[in-house]
Amino acid sequence: MAAMKTPYEDLGDGKIAVTGGYVQGVVYGGTTYVPWQNLAAKVKATPLKGGGFTFSSVPVSHHYQIEIDTQNATVGSPAPLQIATLDGLNPVPNQNITIMTTGFSTLTPSTGSTTLHTSTDYSGTWFNGLEDNTAETAYVTVSWVDPAGKTVQQTAAVKFALSSFEPIGDDPGVGGNFARLGSHHDVSKWRLL
Repeated sequence: MAAMKTPYEDLGDGKIAVTGGYVQGVVYGGTTYVPWQNLAAKVKATPLKGGGFTFSSVPVSHHYQIEIDTQNATVGSPAPLQIATLDGLNPVPNQNITIMTTGFSTLTPSTGSTTLHTSTDYSGTWFNGLEDNTAETAYVTVSWVDPAGKTVQQTAAVKFALSSFEPIGDDPGVGGNFARLGSHHDVSKWRLL
């Protein structure tokens, strides 16, 4: 698989994670053997006279891409961030990625970092979050050098908005947006929308 630049991870006991799922092999003498049709449907095995095989690959087209799944959040609350490295609709496991963010936002679990070098897991995903203490739209950009050696990049916007409050009772000392957003007045008379 390494010779054919097929991303994989040996999970032990004959189980291997490959692009698109898992395959089960047979462990013999400490080595895992997997049927070719399970690993590389586009590899042609031609029998040789006197025994053995020669293998040739049938051209395979790849569509490597990054998928960023996130949602908007309230200022001070983390926005969930999930990143997937894909070949078409199939996950590509254990890939090194770089995540960058703009504005005043920071990536979790880092402490105040706007750039994070990390990797996806065996399912081709990375999950954590983005935090921001400022009302703004932050942009998350993910870069990945795919198995073909090309850089793939994707950007997504995450909007951080202020909380909205509305009065529950009378508070004659409160006026304007400043107080509505939580001034020094008694906030027990205000409720989060």
